[in-house]
Amino acid sequence: MQKIALKIILIIFPFLIFSQDEKKLNKKEANAEVKRLTNLLEKIQSEKEELNNKLTIEYEKLLYEMDENNELKTKNGELIDELSKIQQVLVKENEKLNEFKNKLEENNIIIADYRLLINNDSIYIKTLNDSINDLNLEKIKNYIKNDSLRKINDTYFSTIKNLEDSLYLYINFNEIKLEEKHADIFKIVKKFYSSLELSDEENQKHYVEGNIIFDTSDFKKIIDNNCEYSKERVENLTSNYHSYIWIGLKNILSVKKNKEFTDVIVKTLYGIFETGSFENIELIRLKEKDGKLKVIKWSDVKLHKMFVSDYDGLDKFTEADFYKRVGQN
Repeated sequence: MQKIALKIILIIFPFLIFSQDEKKLNKKEANAEVKRLTNLLEKIQSEKEELNNKLTIEYEKLLYEMDENNELKTKNGELIDELSKIQQVLVKENEKLNEFKNKLEENNIIIADYRLLINNDSIYIKTLNDSINDLNLEKIKNYIKNDSLRKINDTYFSTIKNLEDSLYLYINFNEIKLEEKHADIFKIVKKFYSSLELSDEENQKHYVEGNIIFDTSDFKKIIDNNCEYSKERVENLTSNYHSYIWIGLKNILSVKKNKEFTDVIVKTLYGIFETGSFENIELIRLKEKDGKLKVIKWSDVKLHKMFVSDYDGLDKFTEADFYKRVGQN
């Protein structure tokens, strides 16, 4: 029995010793594992802190950039407000500029009228000086300070003025008598020339705004279908550039009737932009058709007077140049 027990002890003892060794070994490994895990945890904690620091830095950068963006947005808003104010100022200044341009155009019209008057006066003075030369008064000019010369000049100019006044009164008196006798003829002739003119309101509107379309329907109603006239002249007087050449009836000089037609001699006044003004004698031939007077012919008789502007290149402006400019009838 003792032997059996001893055998059992001998068999079990190595196992007990092995079991104790195994326990010792597992504890050692566990300690090593704990140490490893502790080191790993410390490393993770360190990395976590480092990552948190980096995140904090990035977050602060992001906040800074957001502040900068907000500041830029504020500045942009201020710039937009300032730009809007500048645009409003520009609109007002543009309106003032347009008003100034309109006023300038009106002043240019007034200046052009004054220039024409001054030009006509200068041409008239030149004509008088030429007349003095024709009368061989060159020698008398050397004694211009002499009282007798001044009296001669005063008498000369007074005589010319009286002659012009008398001629003007005669023409007007003769025209009144003619109109009393030929009222229907005067009416159609005046209507003929007025159909080639713009009204004062239309003229002013054309100078200010431009693009006034000339209505030639009245002109076409007055003339016969086979009327002889210069289409070129009508085109010049009524086209888009009608403000550069214009016409007006000045006087009706004579009316001559026969069995077939009536010839009316008139004096007209033409104005050509930056060229001058011109008095032209013209023929209007009328004929009754279907109970109505119609213009069957419109032609030139002769150029009566020229008041040429003093622009360069106009010193040798001739009658032929005038008819070429307005259109030969």
